[in-house]
Amino acid sequence: RSGAEWWAQVRGGDGARAEGIEFHWDVDEHQCDRARGVHVHPHLSTVTYLSAHGAPTVVLDARSRASSPRATARLHGPLSAGAVSWPCVGKHFVFDGSLLHGAVPCLGEAVPPGAGKRVTFLVNVWLNHTPHAVATLPKRLARALGGAAQLPPASAFAEGGGPPLAEVRVPAEGPPGGEKEHLWLEVSFGRDAKENALRVRLPRRPASSASAAGPTSLRLLFGPGAAAVSADVAGLKPTVSSSVRGRPAGGGG
Repeated sequence: RSGAEWWAQVRGGDGARAEGIEFHWDVDEHQCDRARGVHVHPHLSTVTYLSAHGAPTVVLDARSRASSPRATARLHGPLSAGAVSWPCVGKHFVFDGSLLHGAVPCLGEAVPPGAGKRVTFLVNVWLNHTPHAVATLPKRLARALGGAAQLPPASAFAEGGGPPLAEVRVPAEGPPGGEKEHLWLEVSFGRDAKENALRVRLPRRPASSASAAGPTSLRLLFGPGAAAVSADVAGLKPTVSSSVRGRPAGGGG
């Protein structure tokens, strides 16, 4: 009953900022619909970037056992940690499959025309559970994909094993003179209705990360007031969130 669920996504490339993916939890979609919103999560969620363009993946240390308003209301409050991963060709990003995540449109930067598409290969690893209404890969095609491979142990929230992510402390307020290193992201999200408000301060991509020498992933440690989930959807301010597309049927990041 264990296995891997996989799909591919292609976003952007038209000069717009709409290549983002709404914040969501990866779940057994059909089981969630049949069981009135009960969440069954994959053991691991993974993103493999096949291009170096487009929105970074943002993972937040927020878990919910169901998508009902009562269940998601339990996670309302401050968030203490997260991670951000910018696209890099061949990069494999792994995180706990029960965590809230999405893709943020360029973190405030316009996408120049002809910049290229954001191409990702997504794999969810399931243990002791088979997602409903997911077709089994034909054995002949499975053999053509090659032999078994060992996934790297690196994770956004791993306590040991694999290369550690560079840690960045994110305060609620920046120095006088404007936001040069951070920006505020304000988005609403929800499975059936956008009943949750996320407000989080995120770092802009370091200039050095565009080269092999700089970090392309950061572990975020939020200070008081720097990140929170609430029910105050009406109080959100327009930001890059207006360009975030809805959550795709298969999830994504």
